[in-house]
Amino acid sequence: MSQVFMVRHQAAGILADYVFEQYPNELQLAAIKELSGRNHGSHHPKPPHEPYWLRVVAIDVLSPKDVPALPEPRGTSAGAELNIVSAHGVGTVTPKKEG
Repeated sequence: MSQVFMVRHQAAGILADYVFEQYPNELQLAAIKELSGRNHGSHHPKPPHEPYWLRVVAIDVLSPKDVPALPEPRGTSAGAELNIVSAHGVGTVTPKKEG
């Protein structure tokens, strides 16, 4: 399994248009930050109005030889292994006083 690097912007989320084979350099990040600032603003709208952050995230990608791991099925379609939950309580209801 290999990795690609993507940029996460505080307001926009993962920027799917920018996928890097290697960790992006400062020049690439500065350009993305400039473009994101034009599209989403450069600072958070709520006080203390801090600048939006960018983070680089590593994402695992499958190669043509990799096969996704399949988890074992849980339960059956008939629901035979579903958990049963029950609840009960005791209390007194008093009417609301008017006036």
